[in-house]
Amino acid sequence: MGGASPCFQSDLLATACALIRRKFPVFKRNQVGWGGKRKGAGRKPQPLEVPAGEDPLKFLISVMNDAGADPQLRVRAAIAAAQYTHNKRGEGGKKEERQEAADKVSGRFAPPASPKLVVNNA
Repeated sequence: MGGASPCFQSDLLATACALIRRKFPVFKRNQVGWGGKRKGAGRKPQPLEVPAGEDPLKFLISVMNDAGADPQLRVRAAIAAAQYTHNKRGEGGKKEERQEAADKVSGRFAPPASPKLVVNNA
């Protein structure tokens, strides 16, 4: 602190603070400052044209195949369409799959049906 008087130090500090405030103004929350999200910035959302009366699954598939659409939208359309076009693995268990396979094969090896006896009392 050397030999400077305390009064001189406070004057020097006040002058330095005033210079800093002029050089770097303090921004409040609602004022425009540096960085961060700004109102109105970025791409504007495009209106989505949904044809009336079209099958929803066909519409999702057409959005998925549209090369000009946003990639995130295409992926979401593919996920939504996949739920209606592919069965889940858990819907049919191993037992059901084995039974279906056995039913396909058993047609060749199954015993023939017994003949029907018809009584004709005429």
